[in-house]
Amino acid sequence: MKNNDLNVFEIMEDSEAKPGQEQSAPDPVFREKIKQAVLGQDERRVGSGALETEPPKKEKSVIRESLKRGWKSLAIEAGIAILAVLLIFNFVIQVSRVSGDSMKPNFYDGDRIVIFRLDRDFEPGDVIVFRTAGGEKLIKRIIAAEGDTVNISAAGGLSINGSAAEETNIYAETAITDQSVQYPVTVEEDSYFVLGDNRSNSKDSRTAEIGLVKKEDIIGRVILDIRGV
Repeated sequence: MKNNDLNVFEIMEDSEAKPGQEQSAPDPVFREKIKQAVLGQDERRVGSGALETEPPKKEKSVIRESLKRGWKSLAIEAGIAILAVLLIFNFVIQVSRVSGDSMKPNFYDGDRIVIFRLDRDFEPGDVIVFRTAGGEKLIKRIIAAEGDTVNISAAGGLSINGSAAEETNIYAETAITDQSVQYPVTVEEDSYFVLGDNRSNSKDSRTAEIGLVKKEDIIGRVILDIRGV
C-alpha cells in the first residue's frame, strides 16, 4: 500500500515530475498560503495568549520591585520605631527598681519606678533619684530647696524656715542621725535637702556622706510607682 502520509513541504517542493509521471505544477499562490498557514501557527497561538500561563517578564519585574520597596519601607519604619523607643528610654524616661526600705510606706523594696529625666524644676515634696559622689543611686524626697533653712531638734522634730514641717504618711520622727552635721542648715544654690520617708532607716541629707544634693546630680523625678513587679 502506498504511504500517503507525506510531509507538506515534500509535496510542495516536488515541482519536477518523476520519470514516467505526468508533471503538474502546483499553484504558486496556493503554495504560499500553505506556508503561511504552517509557519504562522505558533505566532498566532503565542500572540493570542492561549499558551501563556505566567506573567510577562516585565510584569514580574514590577511585582518584585514593589515587594522590595514594601519590605524596605517596613524595615525603615520598624527601625525608626526602635530608635524612638531607645531614645525615650535613654533620654526621657528610665525604669529602675527600688532596693531597700528607706522610702516606706510609699515605696517598697522591689517596686519598679518610672523616672522622668527631662524635669529640671524640682520642689519640696518631689521624689527624686540622684547619684551620690560614690556613684550610688538613691531615691529620696525633697524636703527643702534653695534658700530654705532646715532644723532638726535633738528631741526629734523637723522644721523648715522656723515652722514645724507638716508631714503625713511617714515612718517615725525625724531625728539627728549624724552628730557631725550642725543645724540649722541653709540650703545652697541649686541644691536640695532630701530625706527618706522611713526616717528611722534612711541614709540622706542628715549624714555628712550625702549632705545637700546638687541639681546636676539628680537623674530625674519619680512619676510612677509599680508595686512589687
